[in-house]
Amino acid sequence: MKYLKIFSFLCFSSSLCLSQVGINTQTPDPDSDLTLGSANKGILLNRVSLTSTNMGVFKEGMLVYNMTTINDVSKGPYISNGVLWNKIVDWPTLTTSLNTVWKTTGNNIASTDFIGTVNLQPLIFKTNNIEKLRLETDGKIGVGTTSPQGVVDIFSTNSTLVLPRNINPIANIMGAIPGMIVYDSTNKTLRYYDGTKWSTVISSQEFTTANEGVVKLNSSGSAKPTFLFRNTGGGGNVAINSYQDIIYSNSINITTDFSSAPTTSWPENIINPTSGDFYNPITNRFLENPISGQVHIWRIIVGYSNKNNGAVASVTSNLSNPVSPSTFSIDQTAIAPNGVSSGNLVFYLITIADNLSIGSGYSLKIKSDTPMDVTIDSITRISQAKD
Repeated sequence: MKYLKIFSFLCFSSSLCLSQVGINTQTPDPDSDLTLGSANKGILLNRVSLTSTNMGVFKEGMLVYNMTTINDVSKGPYISNGVLWNKIVDWPTLTTSLNTVWKTTGNNIASTDFIGTVNLQPLIFKTNNIEKLRLETDGKIGVGTTSPQGVVDIFSTNSTLVLPRNINPIANIMGAIPGMIVYDSTNKTLRYYDGTKWSTVISSQEFTTANEGVVKLNSSGSAKPTFLFRNTGGGGNVAINSYQDIIYSNSINITTDFSSAPTTSWPENIINPTSGDFYNPITNRFLENPISGQVHIWRIIVGYSNKNNGAVASVTSNLSNPVSPSTFSIDQTAIAPNGVSSGNLVFYLITIADNLSIGSGYSLKIKSDTPMDVTIDSITRISQAKD
């Protein structure tokens, strides 16, 4: 009888080991090893004091409740993955954390947010795991180079820098500051702003030294071209913002209309100069000294009057070669300030004689964006010395 009781107990114990355990419930879930049935109580995890996420990591799947906040751990439940303790976070905490993640679909940022480093290391951008751009700790930007030597340092074996392109920089670029540079896509030239006016940058493979000379056309009053710029043309007036050809309608006299020596000193290759060595009255073109590669500086002095005292006027002088296939065009804008109704403006334009300009010459034009009278006082051609 005693052996029968022991056998019955062992059978009962065996059935418990092979079935589910329920606490405060007589119907434990068949898919669970342990079912808790209390309606107003919970499970209390082991409370520990972690010092880091890799402290005492035991079996994968182990649950604990951490009681300390130190290093990279804080109060709350943690689960082990066998290598590290990972904190189990609630939804509000998770939402807050997700809001700090940089999204590829756009972000709602604060004025204090930034992209960059918080230590003395450069910010590097890569594509296909190859560096393309970097921002150094001293603010220098390198494109195609890992050691930028200037504020912006660009290196490429098969490409180049493309400057901003604008069809009318003078009119379209507002608030220009000194040092700005832009490509004028209409006149096919580079322009820079010197703080007062937009000027043209010019270079040439033929840039060398030249037979020097200075020729100044300081024509008499009757021969000075004058333009009456008004809001509308007609009746002797010309419309504002429209280029007007500078033409000497009366014959130019080399004795009376050109400044005498020492101001005028014809280039040495012109032994017996005539006005035709400077200006062609048939084509109305201004001519260079006919030596290929010689640099010429053209100075145009303009007087203006009858301008509205409160207006600021932009006056532009243009020098171009209209003979195909040349596309050469260069201009400069000067400002007539407010507070005055009359004054003088000076323009400097540069040309280099080549096979397209020698003999054909240049058209010289002028325009104003403000109603006023403009008179061409003098035109000086300076021929730089050339070996």
